[in-house]
Amino acid sequence: MPKIKPETKVLIIKNLKSKSPAEVADIFNVSKRQVERIRKRYQETGDVHDRPRSGRPHKTTAREDSLLVRLSKASPMSTASQLQEEWTPARLLAMVSTVVLLPRNQR
Repeated sequence: MPKIKPETKVLIIKNLKSKSPAEVADIFNVSKRQVERIRKRYQETGDVHDRPRSGRPHKTTAREDSLLVRLSKASPMSTASQLQEEWTPARLLAMVSTVVLLPRNQR
């Protein structure tokens, strides 16, 4: 099932004040079990947002990720190994900080 947005979860909680879980499930086109889980989490924590998940931290920043995507789109036939060879912090810095000013007639 697709993930339910926090805004929708808030609306589900508001609707549960006057309707049964089955009615709310029908209104929002989700399962009754999901509605019950949302209610339970709200009663336990007072919040409907997902809890932070454990796991391995990211090795790259969001900026580095976007630069790596840009690099892979620039050379779509490159393999992961080739991209890894090209992808160095100095190269990434050069991609970000290089500004080329063109004369007005070449723009």
